[in-house]
Order: sequence, then C-alpha cells, then structure tokens
Amino acid sequence: MGDLTGQTQANTNKEFLHIQNSNNGLDAALRTVDSGDGTDSKLELSTTKVNVADGFQMNGKDTKWIKSSILFTMAVKALEAKLA
Repeated sequence: MGDLTGQTQANTNKEFLHIQNSNNGLDAALRTVDSGDGTDSKLELSTTKVNVADGFQMNGKDTKWIKSSILFTMAVKALEAKLA
C-alpha cells in the first residue's frame, strides 16, 4: 500500500478500491469494484469468482486468442480421435 503519511482522508479516498455490500465485505455474489469517488471498474470480485468485463489483458496483450486456442485444440483432438 502507498504511503499515506501526512495525507488527509479527503485527499486519498479516490485512491481506494471499494465494493458495495453494506459494509459486509466480499461474499459469493459478483460485485463491481469501484474507486473511492464511485467510478466503476471493469473488475468484479466475489469469494468464488473474478470477472473482467469488456476485455482482459495479460502483460499488455489481449487474451481473446485464449478462447480460440482452446476451441482449436478441442477440434484437433476430436479429429485425431476420429482418425485413430
């Protein structure tokens, strides 16, 4: 966590991440993570799931290829099974 020494709460609230759940913390329902000023992020969290809406990147690269790669691998395995 960043150094908050000498900072007032009013000057740092926008930097905190937050979920709306009546001060009950995380539970099994996906909840949008927002900033201290109420700006929603694309990240949703629960105690059992993580969801990123509208795109996801790893190391700065789009991950849409993952689904295509999985489908291609499944198709190849199905074809191999038929040819065996």
